[in-house]
Amino acid sequence: MLNDIFQKGTSFEEQELTEIVIPLETDWIDLQPAVEDHILLSIPLQVLSPEELSEDRMPSGQDWEVISQDELSLRRTVAKRTTN
Repeated sequence: MLNDIFQKGTSFEEQELTEIVIPLETDWIDLQPAVEDHILLSIPLQVLSPEELSEDRMPSGQDWEVISQDELSLRRTVAKRTTN
């Protein structure tokens, strides 16, 4: 790839770079925000057991339950109709 960018007989200024170049303000790069973002984006939004996946209902407990986005929208629609 370097041979493609820096061809013989041309200077660095003459080369059109297609990669993003970000100038550094310090002598080091802080990777912690990038690593944290990657970890948080890798966490699944729903963790279900194989039994829960095979059933058509979501987990629930005393005074709580997990519902799908579609179920939430349906419940909000019904609640709006009953309050009007």
